[in-house]
Amino acid sequence: HPAPQPTAPAASSSSSSSSSSVLASVSTANVAAEWQPMVSNLLAAYSRLDATPADARKKPPVEKALAVLFAKLNGGEVPAEVCGLLLRFSQVCESNGHEAKEVIRRLTDQHWEQYKPFKDLKFLAK
Repeated sequence: HPAPQPTAPAASSSSSSSSSSVLASVSTANVAAEWQPMVSNLLAAYSRLDATPADARKKPPVEKALAVLFAKLNGGEVPAEVCGLLLRFSQVCESNGHEAKEVIRRLTDQHWEQYKPFKDLKFLAK
């Protein structure tokens, strides 16, 4: 059997997820539907961080960042503008390094206080 892909909302994947216990314990059940693709995209990018030893070292900080982000998204604590930038980042982090870095720069410059708790998402950019 192929491994399950992290495309379903994390709320229903507590036992089928290959993510570590930190991410598995964070619910995304209340994340707005428009931001669910961001959750799926970021989980998919995270699951591919095993390619090299350098990538593997990025997993723990990225995992913590995702857990914080998902908890805040689930609680409706992330402003829509920041969510929009994070959605864009999730769409380009693995395919367009330049655009991904530009989105991170915008988050850092314009939304630092909101972005700071999950700043290590930057490690998903290729």
